[in-house]
Amino acid sequence: MDWITAWRLEGLTSSRSILLGTVILIVAAACFQKIWKYIRINLALYKVPGPFAYPIVGNSNLIKGGPEDFFRVLLKCHQQYGSMFRLWIGSRPIVFLCGADELQPLLSSSIHLKKSFEYKLFEPWLGEGLITSAGKKWQERRKLLTSAFHSSLLEGYVESLYREASKLTSKLEELTPHDSSWSKAIEIEEFTKLTALDAVCETTMGFNINALEGNANLEYIHAISRLNKILQLRFISPWLSSDIIFYQTALGKEFSKHIKTVHDFTEKVIRERREDVAAENNQSIEENGRERLKRKSFLDLLLILSDNGRVLSNQDIREEVDTFMFAGHDSIAGGMNWSLYTLGHHPEVQERILEEAKSIMGNELTLNRVNKMEYFDRCIKEAFRLYPPVPLTGRQLELPIKIRGHTFPEGMEFNILHFPLHHDPKVFPDPYKFDPDRFLPSQVQNRNPFAYMPFSGGPRNCIGQKFAVLETKLVVLRILQSLEIKSVRKMEGLRLQGEVLLNCPDGIQLLFRRRESVKE
Repeated sequence: MDWITAWRLEGLTSSRSILLGTVILIVAAACFQKIWKYIRINLALYKVPGPFAYPIVGNSNLIKGGPEDFFRVLLKCHQQYGSMFRLWIGSRPIVFLCGADELQPLLSSSIHLKKSFEYKLFEPWLGEGLITSAGKKWQERRKLLTSAFHSSLLEGYVESLYREASKLTSKLEELTPHDSSWSKAIEIEEFTKLTALDAVCETTMGFNINALEGNANLEYIHAISRLNKILQLRFISPWLSSDIIFYQTALGKEFSKHIKTVHDFTEKVIRERREDVAAENNQSIEENGRERLKRKSFLDLLLILSDNGRVLSNQDIREEVDTFMFAGHDSIAGGMNWSLYTLGHHPEVQERILEEAKSIMGNELTLNRVNKMEYFDRCIKEAFRLYPPVPLTGRQLELPIKIRGHTFPEGMEFNILHFPLHHDPKVFPDPYKFDPDRFLPSQVQNRNPFAYMPFSGGPRNCIGQKFAVLETKLVVLRILQSLEIKSVRKMEGLRLQGEVLLNCPDGIQLLFRRRESVKE
């Protein structure tokens, strides 16, 4: 071997040694960073109360019965440890907050806006839409979409929403005897989901599907329901958090199948609406002013604002359509169900709502007149307090924060428990009692604004909350105008399950009876 060859071999060996050393340093730095993060989080959690956690599995041993059991564990921990406690889901620690004072530093901030890890699991479904996105993208998208829920646009939705509410009422009337007797028990969720889907498609998407009348698009409804359940299982099952493992399981394959069903549906909605918009005189919103805005659906605005893909790409549009189709039918249907269920225990409240409607509405239904129904508004707020449709929301810190004397480092995850928050006896005496007067101005003015948050709070609250409340009110009011409501299951001892949405595993069953004025 000559000296040149030896020199080259020596140089090659040296290069490999340098490369290997560099790789080792990078791996060591990454490991050190993870270890240091683990140490910092453990130090931060040292004095936060919570049940004993085992290595690797954490507190997973407490969750033996799935989502219903998980919700029970959370409520039990709240009773035992108070308004701030911690759980380990596998090796991932989460701090749970369920008091207004604990929530205020987190939710009032314009810095702590990043959603928690659970929302990453929504991304195959919702992409980086308004619910799941963060940082600059979220800020720009939020600003862009705020105009879609201006009060002038909501005014244009009133007639359509009331029409869908009338269709639902007619369906319920078909199942109600013509005499003074009560109907058989009706599983109301089957009807409200189809109604809410019809409403969101016609108003915010400008696309009529008549799901309730023809029981159409049930595959889409079923897909949404299964996606929610599968996601909830991933939230509480550490072994399913890895995509590599999850998508090899039967559950992962089912998840992918339902994702395709949902995306096929929303792409069809976008495609057909795009064709309709293209056929119209496509002038800019600025040139046509607010009068043109009134006639535009949410999807129309997305298509116009997209500027032929320069502002919003086709994927951006689908992400927001998927987001609002989900939130605009599933969570709103939940709000309808719980409002009807709550009023079904209070016939005297139903009569008072009708009296208020007669005195304010007359023969004209407008947004302004609906908003003037103050007692009705308090009743819906109280129903949402008792049964918040979304039981959990989450945040992940990008900077340290101090809560109740504890300093938490960046990366720490928080889950907000809306159910115990809304049942805090220090804020709402006799918290399980239905009392609309809790929302009288005199009662609200001195209350911490973060004590009642059915639509979250702070800068990242729900952009569509006014639409959700309006639709719920119109559906409830229209049913009350024709039918009396009675709830089958008592409020005491009602089984609750906190998945993506709050639901009752036994279903929400209602009885209906025709009012004297509408009997044939």
